[in-house]
Amino acid sequence: MKRRPNVLPVWFLTADPLWAVVTLTVVDLLGFGPTMRKAYWHPREEHAGHFALSALRNGLVILALERYSLTTVLFPAAVGIVCLLLVAMLSWRWKALQTAAY
Repeated sequence: MKRRPNVLPVWFLTADPLWAVVTLTVVDLLGFGPTMRKAYWHPREEHAGHFALSALRNGLVILALERYSLTTVLFPAAVGIVCLLLVAMLSWRWKALQTAAY
């Protein structure tokens, strides 16, 4: 299980949950950096299916929301988009490596 940073102090200090969500989203997206780098150089070592399922899950999370606001949509949308970008990059790199092998 991925450990999330504790952003409750941000929420407490700003009295606005949006800033806590923004902080959490930025930190989580920064955490994708090493995964993106590894996926670029070693695409066969990453499982695109995992990231595709994560993107689907985040899409379903957004659809299940009762109310839409930046606070409720930002995190699942950002993570879902990054997961889709990672799947696209993996697909592109697989094809590039396959073409280079011939």
